Amino acid sequence: MTSCRQLFLADQCLSALNGHHLFYNRALSEAATEAGFQTTVLARRDFPTGQLAPFAARAVFRKDWRSAPPPRAAGSRLLLDALDRISFHRFYSDLKSAFQKAEWNPGDLVFGQMITPRHLAAWLEWITTCPAGRAPMLAVHVAYDPSRYSAHKIFRRAMEKFDK
Repeated sequence: MTSCRQLFLADQCLSALNGHHLFYNRALSEAATEAGFQTTVLARRDFPTGQLAPFAARAVFRKDWRSAPPPRAAGSRLLLDALDRISFHRFYSDLKSAFQKAEWNPGDLVFGQMITPRHLAAWLEWITTCPAGRAPMLAVHVAYDPSRYSAHKIFRRAMEKFDK
């Protein structure tokens, strides 16, 4: 256990030292640090962590293939669905890897940003693996209209499993 509360800002879109994702995470990180949280931003694997980053960051997430499919796949529902499943599994694997050694304290938070239906399904899968009664509070910022989530097969399956 750590001596202070932890906040993980998980942004699978953060990949560069410019743009709105950087400034958004910087503002959240600074506010959380002032509130007494030990804050870590979880970014894409190509994010330049270290001396250049304006906050504590770890490079965790692989590029989401479904978010930018190859032109040939963009016109095929079958290929897009396959990319969706692959992206779900890769994201879930990245989450497990990022938190495999985490020791949670009461009041720790994980904030998932820009969550698509496949990401939300992975977050639900992940939170069920946390120790009973010791899971952090998970908050998510969904990226789309709620109707996109209810129509998504992977998300519906995760909700059914989560509900049991």
